[in-house]
Amino acid sequence: MRISVYNQEIELLVQTVSVALNRQDPTNTYLFYCPYCSYQMFQIRGLVSKITPGLEPTSNVVVVNRCPRCEMRYTIQEQRVQPTQTEVVLTRFGNKETVFRCYICRTPGISFADDVILLPSIKPVKLPIHYTCRNVKCGAHYYITDVI
Repeated sequence: MRISVYNQEIELLVQTVSVALNRQDPTNTYLFYCPYCSYQMFQIRGLVSKITPGLEPTSNVVVVNRCPRCEMRYTIQEQRVQPTQTEVVLTRFGNKETVFRCYICRTPGISFADDVILLPSIKPVKLPIHYTCRNVKCGAHYYITDVI
């Protein structure tokens, strides 16, 4: 996302988190944890349908939240679709190994650098991949489509 600060344009890297209202329980609110460092970020209401790098077009005013620990930036937008799983495009941090964690319970799910590894196994997997959070109390469903 390009923004203007003091009349100078800069590139601001953000992750777009798309949230849809949960029709079964419209009052469900939970704490969103940064999927890359597990820092508690903010409360959201509804179900996360997608986490993607970059800014997806929206008609709302864009508010960018920055994780104080890993400095990943997030913007939240509302979607009308009722999600059954969260679609995720993973974001690389240079050449270092990164772990994608469940945004609800912080359970490590995918490790990626050169290879994409479904945790806790040590076997590389091919993308796209569907997986369910290992925490039986959570049970969030993910569809990992790509790594950029």
